Amino acid sequence: MKNFYEVLPEYNLPTGTADIILHSFPGAKIRHELHDIFEIKQVPKSANESELKAQFELVKKQAKRHLIGDYKNWRAVAVCFRGNKDFKIKIYN
Repeated sequence: MKNFYEVLPEYNLPTGTADIILHSFPGAKIRHELHDIFEIKQVPKSANESELKAQFELVKKQAKRHLIGDYKNWRAVAVCFRGNKDFKIKIYN
């Protein structure tokens, strides 16, 4: 798979650093092309619902701001975890 996809942690974009970039190499013979930007936050397991919601709003803004210029047709994924079982996710296409 390393000849088809590239995973780049802490990747610098014109709009700031993205936590993870996942994309397929141009011309790779694959079933689905991937062009994804991930922004991820984690709050303590003890965080209440309003703290989780506030951090989720922040991570959604961070993810969405990257969808401009060369990245306007990419998918942005915002994820906020509380502990290791509770999470919120938003996908921007």
